[in-house]
Amino acid sequence: LARSLFDKLTAKRGLKADVVHDTTMMKGYCEIGDMSQASALMEDMKERRVAANVRTMNTFLRGCEQTGDIERAEVLLALMNKDYQVTPDVSSWEYLVILLSQGLKTDKVLPLLGRLKGDAEMASGLSSMYSSLARAAALMGDWKVSRRAIAQGKEMLKADEIAALKQQDGGEGEKGGDGSQKAALGGKRAWKTGDGGEDDTRAQSLALFREHKIAEQKHDLQLVEEYVERKQKQQVELREKKNREKNQKDKESKLKKHKDKKGKKDGKGVKEEPAQE
Repeated sequence: LARSLFDKLTAKRGLKADVVHDTTMMKGYCEIGDMSQASALMEDMKERRVAANVRTMNTFLRGCEQTGDIERAEVLLALMNKDYQVTPDVSSWEYLVILLSQGLKTDKVLPLLGRLKGDAEMASGLSSMYSSLARAAALMGDWKVSRRAIAQGKEMLKADEIAALKQQDGGEGEKGGDGSQKAALGGKRAWKTGDGGEDDTRAQSLALFREHKIAEQKHDLQLVEEYVERKQKQQVELREKKNREKNQKDKESKLKKHKDKKGKKDGKGVKEEPAQE
């Protein structure tokens, strides 16, 4: 039904589907996991010269995350600037890092995070990205990388908490040169004029969302850290058990050799008496 209405909208003269219609349609395809249709819609938008925006791109990337489609996500991010003139935001990279981590592609995540860490606009999503990396590395048994990612994630969370406190003290967002309010990081539509009403409600909602996200990330990192500690302890116990069993076998082997050697020696010292008729 949704596709039928969409087709009527694009077919009627005098009516034109804009980026909002296309993004909504794409969200529907992504929700049911039909990334082939979502990709076809992206191509159709190009043919109709409907300019996609970062929200369109992130909708597509979220679909890739939900379906585990690493290839399509990597291709889109590589083409966003060139073919669509859209700059990836923190949410775009967050989707890719989560997706690569789900695929245990830590070799791709590590250099990517190394580049993103130096970009101030990426700060709000780094704790989530490091949490994803820590989980992937833990599942692969790479305790060193996992522990390092946990430490980095905690560091990013502290920065998030400080930023959240500053925003509560000084108001949401940052003032632009013309006195207008800049958008908050992370691709969210967080605008605040300070005139009260709906803007204040939005600001409170965003503050609660951020607080919830920080608490959630802390919990995730704690779970991964506990998992790593438990697995490392199990490995140590298993290694010690194997060493004990090996030592016991070596001891038993040496004892057996000693007994065999002693038995042979004792046997040579005993002379057989002739049998009596």
